[in-house]
Amino acid sequence: MNKFLSSNTYLIFFINLSLLFSLIFPTRLVSIRGAFFIVISIYLLLKYKSFKPSLSNGVFNWSLICIFQVIISTLIGIINNNPGVTALLRIYLFFPLLFNLFIAFNKDIRILDNLQKILVIGFIINALTLIILLSLDIMGLRSLTNIFRDFLDYRGSIDLSNLGVNLGYNIISGPSFVFMYGYFISKFLIGSSIFFKNNRDKYLNIILLLLSIILIFFSGRTGFWLGAFTSTVFTIFILLRLGILKIKRIINYKSAIFLIFMIIIINLIFNLIEADLSKITDGLLSSFNLFDPTNLGSYKRYLAFKKLTGIWQSSPIFGQGLGVASEPPTVVTKQPFSNELQYLLNLANFGIFGFTIHASFVFWIFSRLIFFSKESVLNAYKLIPLSSGLLGFLAANATNPYITKFDFLWTIFLPLGYINLLSLKNKNL
Repeated sequence: MNKFLSSNTYLIFFINLSLLFSLIFPTRLVSIRGAFFIVISIYLLLKYKSFKPSLSNGVFNWSLICIFQVIISTLIGIINNNPGVTALLRIYLFFPLLFNLFIAFNKDIRILDNLQKILVIGFIINALTLIILLSLDIMGLRSLTNIFRDFLDYRGSIDLSNLGVNLGYNIISGPSFVFMYGYFISKFLIGSSIFFKNNRDKYLNIILLLLSIILIFFSGRTGFWLGAFTSTVFTIFILLRLGILKIKRIINYKSAIFLIFMIIIINLIFNLIEADLSKITDGLLSSFNLFDPTNLGSYKRYLAFKKLTGIWQSSPIFGQGLGVASEPPTVVTKQPFSNELQYLLNLANFGIFGFTIHASFVFWIFSRLIFFSKESVLNAYKLIPLSSGLLGFLAANATNPYITKFDFLWTIFLPLGYINLLSLKNKNL
């Protein structure tokens, strides 16, 4: 037993495995991942004196403010008899407390660096899984993919020419593709400005960026495209502001070659599957037409917008409390407290008071990540990809409630882990 506790190898193993399972099997194998967290928690508690947990002033204060706000919202939700109080309390209170506990115990930045490697491994596994499943469908071997349809919530489409905005595929790990696109484009742009000791990393970033672009494009999801666009603009703007990226490095022959190569690849894929670009474009544009009753997906969002606005207006300052019902929900779910218009739902839940607190907390996270990125290019290489990925993910979350799932909370708490360690290192900023 003492030998087990004397090494952190087991702790790192279970942390890595827990993140990998969240990436590959989100919302699945809950009991197994729960067991991982129990093992990690017991280990940390047994070695409490050795780890000497601590949170930086900023992380502690913001966590305390958010906890206070959630408690207020919970009490309001209980008074209003909201149906989703218990379910959402896990997402907004229990799991954040647990993640903050893990962050406080961690004193080694290499553990966080290793988790970034797990993100890449998870992306590669998810991408290859999806490509194999889609290929089997295209080759007419649909029966071989049936076993994955329920477990991975996989739905692939063969005739992409008639799909419009519903082009492509669905898979439970799909939302992480948005984060990873922002992650890889940042790695690529920063990597083009520094010298790698090993060119393998540079070429790997290029390959994974190309793969993420293809997966995002053929997802057919407006939220994914919005997230990719947002993270691209953010990354270029921030890197220019930090002086890491120069205009002349963006507009040069290498960029032109990369762009031409991407156009050729996408064009080849379109020709291979005989996709109609005009129909895909029309489908994309129609997804923004909220007032057309014949466009059911977008029109449901319009109706949800009116419903949620009315709920918020009935209690604009403190909201209706955690877990307010927004019937009828616009996602395929039995949960009346879930809605595709996530941020408007948050406004209805928390009111202006709570919404402002949570938005300010997220803004603070970005400000800290950018602040520490100014210290060195190495810091920027670690932190800007997380910033870009998070912003893209939050943009996509505007059209679907991804962030209200436990398996995607890492998008916030992995950057927060870096902020805590770097703040403690910099005299508790």
